[in-house]
Amino acid sequence: MNDQKRIENRKEDKRAFKTYMIVLALATLGGGITGYFAKSMGTVGLSFAGMLLGWLEWVSPFAILVFTTLVLVSDVAVEGRCRKMLLTWDGEDEEIIENIQQKLNYLMLFATVNMILTYFFFSVGFSREISHQITLGRAVTLLGGIIYGMLVVVLIQKNVVNLLKEINPEKRGSVYDINFRKKWMETCDEAEKLHMFKAAYVSYIRTNVAYVTLWVITTIGMFFFDIGIIPMTCVVILWLISIVSYSMAVIELEKNPSKMIN
Repeated sequence: MNDQKRIENRKEDKRAFKTYMIVLALATLGGGITGYFAKSMGTVGLSFAGMLLGWLEWVSPFAILVFTTLVLVSDVAVEGRCRKMLLTWDGEDEEIIENIQQKLNYLMLFATVNMILTYFFFSVGFSREISHQITLGRAVTLLGGIIYGMLVVVLIQKNVVNLLKEINPEKRGSVYDINFRKKWMETCDEAEKLHMFKAAYVSYIRTNVAYVTLWVITTIGMFFFDIGIIPMTCVVILWLISIVSYSMAVIELEKNPSKMIN
């Protein structure tokens, strides 16, 4: 039985190895071509990067305020729409509830993306290149913007969670509670947990693809655009955190499947 399985494994590996070598060869060729053109376009790239950075530095304080306000307005509109739909629910039509939850999921996505962009524009606004030109008004706007962005995200999270608790009275937890995630998970049924675990695994796979892509980009930038080793190092550190944390979680869950990992 074991011998037969080993033979099957060899055959499967042999078939997959051919495809793997073709992909590796194409990737190497693509990397070489990209590197050649990157070196040729290095001066143009640096000039464009400088122009882009200058523009981002200028718009950063206003971008935070504009994007966060748009998300806040969207929250008011979407939450109002969801509450109207909830009023029409007869307690049996699952399609209405699924529609509400989908809208709330998109709302949370937009709020989270806006928070990340807020961090980005805040850092760009205080970047080293213009630190000596920062005025008091600009500094106050940037600091006010990041506080505004954080408050709006928390507000949206609270509204979404409270609405979900109205739909599912068994749900427990407040977004202001430091143990919110644990309490919320404890009130989720098996189907909800399985859905979250599947989504987390898909996210893990896609994130690893993103890390490989970012490693290639930062390595090319290090060689041909003189961006230094810090961007590539940051990518590798985050990549290691993702891999190690996932692997440790797998090991812990195999030892104790019922354990709640936060």
